[in-house]
Amino acid sequence: MPTGPDGSQFLIFIVEGFRFALRLENVERVIPVAELTPLPEAPASIAGAVNWRGRIIPVADIRGRFRLPARETLLTDKIIITSTRNITLGFLADDAAGVYTLKGADIIAPGELMPGIARIEGVVRTDDGMIIIQEIDRFLSSEEEDRLIAIVQKHKGGTDGL
Repeated sequence: MPTGPDGSQFLIFIVEGFRFALRLENVERVIPVAELTPLPEAPASIAGAVNWRGRIIPVADIRGRFRLPARETLLTDKIIITSTRNITLGFLADDAAGVYTLKGADIIAPGELMPGIARIEGVVRTDDGMIIIQEIDRFLSSEEEDRLIAIVQKHKGGTDGL
């Protein structure tokens, strides 16, 4: 998605001290963490699912994607509910830092960092580190997304705790 000359708004969230961002137009809500129901057939990046307002929402943990250490979910954690083109997806976060405007000129394209990086939109360097902008529609491969959609459909209306 292009960024206007005045910038676009992003939700900044924290995982293991690293800052990540999602385009605000893709973010539906930030909610307190809830107990996750395991989805054994789901892709490895999916920690489980939460039933939020009658909707089954798979929840991703980006720790594995970025080779961050796994840890138990804490009561202070957040779930960021987002929408891709095809599915509603939650992201586990240690915290949500707020909404910020980032200018397109400040975003370094993933190919400039390392060829072959396809799942992030880019990186913004700041005075105190960097912010990794997650490309929501490319977080899951098309095969992972299709599998996840099928799993969610299977669990709709079920009696398996979701």
